[in-house]
Order: sequence, then structure tokens, then C-alpha cells
Amino acid sequence: MIRCMIVDDEKPARDELRFLLEAFSDIEVVSEAENGTDACDFQKKSPVELVFLDINMPGISGVRVAEKWMAYEHPPMIIFTTAYDEYAIRAFDLHAIDYLLKPINSERLASAIDRVREKQIIDQTKAINELADKMSEDRTCGMDRICFESSGRLIPVDIQNIIYAAIEDKNTVIHTTQGVFVYGHSLSYLQERLRSDHFLRTHRGYLMNVNFVEAIEPWFNNTFMVKMKHCDEMIPVSRNQVKTFKEVFNL
Repeated sequence: MIRCMIVDDEKPARDELRFLLEAFSDIEVVSEAENGTDACDFQKKSPVELVFLDINMPGISGVRVAEKWMAYEHPPMIIFTTAYDEYAIRAFDLHAIDYLLKPINSERLASAIDRVREKQIIDQTKAINELADKMSEDRTCGMDRICFESSGRLIPVDIQNIIYAAIEDKNTVIHTTQGVFVYGHSLSYLQERLRSDHFLRTHRGYLMNVNFVEAIEPWFNNTFMVKMKHCDEMIPVSRNQVKTFKEVFNL
């Protein structure tokens, strides 16, 4: 349901617009105002999503009211209503959804409502995407440890104790100072969860903690093999990752 307010200094005009809006099941008229001051007061106390705003009113004009609202963090959608078309350009400068000439035609009103619905969908999609991005950041940047299952118990391991992770027999296996654990997600997912400068993808099948590098050995085709502390296995650096690897270790 889209909550809306009708702002017009003429009561017959407000009554007529309210009557026309009854044809739209998703539009709810929650307030009327006969001047800009009352409209601003109501919007502060109980904000609506949509305002039908008359331009020519005594005191504060509809244009001035719209200018005030555009400074809000969440301004309402505005459809200007007026008997004159001379304000059309200024109306759209204020990002109005539409501009209706009086007497208001029901078909033009329907077209304006469609624009409102489209913008509402766009705004909702944007809000959902922003929330998803924030949740993703919270999941990744805020992760300090991972819990692994071992012999029916959960073992919490601080990410700083991860030495390296590798793909072994189609599983993601994480080698830590507390033991070796199978991780139930892909290596790429793990890398995204960690999102730390301490972890470097050296190869399609390896992700290592640079703090545990013990020695670096030159290898074929200008690549390297890396000896990690507490481990016997050598970690390869693929040709695709050599440039980044050299930058990290100032080689």
C-alpha cells in the first residue's frame, strides 16, 4: 500500500482527486492539507510515500514545499497538480514523478500512478541490494574465526591460525596450527569470507596465509614454490599469480 497526501488549497479539488484515487487499490489517502505549512508539518510527523501537490497556493507555493522536501534524506514522491502548464519544466527539475493539469483526467492519473509504482519497485530493489551488500560485508569483514566439525565436536579456529587451504580430492581442506579440517564450501567462498590482506590466492587450488611463509624457492617458467611453517608440503605459485605474489613480497 502506498500512503499518500493531497495538498491543495481548494477543497473541491481535494475531494475530486480523493474520489479518483479510490479506483486504485494500492493507494491510500492518509492526509489532506490546504497549504504548504500544514503539509510540511504532517510530513515531518508521519511521512508519506506520495504527495499530490498543488503548485499555486497562498503562502508557501508547492514548488517551495517540494524544494524543502528534496533536502530530506528520504523525500516523498511528488506529483504536481495545477491549472497552468508554465511550471512544468521547474516541476521536473525537482524530480517530480509527474505533472497533472486540472481538471485531472482519469487516464492521465492512471499513467502517473504507474510511474509511481515503477519508481517504488526500483527503490525497493535498490534498498534490497544495499542491504544484501551490507550483510555480505558483515559476514566477510567481521569474521574472526571458523568452527570445524571433528569427532562430533565443533572446534573454533581463529583465522590468524590458518596456515593455508587447498583443494584435495575435490574437498576444501584447511591446514591450521590446531590441525587439518575439511571445509564444507569452495576455496573461492573461503577466500571471500576471509577477505584479509594476510591471505593470498597463489594458485587455483591454493590459498595461503602470508604470515606463515618460511621460504620462497624459484621454480620453472619464472614461478615459485613456497615452504610454509609447520607444513611439509610446498605451495605452488601459478604464472597467473606471479605478478601479485611478487608485489606482496617485494620481489
